[in-house]
Amino acid sequence: MFVNWCKDHFLELNVKKTKELIFDFRQTNNSHEIIKIANENVEQVLEYKYLGVVFDNKLNWRSHADKVTKKINQRLYFLRKLNSFNVNQTILNLFSNACILSIFKVLFLCMGW
Repeated sequence: MFVNWCKDHFLELNVKKTKELIFDFRQTNNSHEIIKIANENVEQVLEYKYLGVVFDNKLNWRSHADKVTKKINQRLYFLRKLNSFNVNQTILNLFSNACILSIFKVLFLCMGW
């Protein structure tokens, strides 16, 4: 029905970009049927990045935390490099606020703090 509705309203489904992420907390390994849209299989994934947040099938935040940690470490490296070039303290503070603290602010907003 959904595929027909899309065709009737001139919408094109791109099944190759469609992912299936199943949140399953059971201890036993249960298999799920493959979803087909317009005779194409929807890819099942164990984790998916949506609006910058990485979700996995157990709602474990380790992969998201690793991604954020990596991003912060990259920017701290740039801050150390700028400091080694004797860049003005005002510029260092601007870089820190814009590029490093902004990541923390977004992280805290996502966590509801």
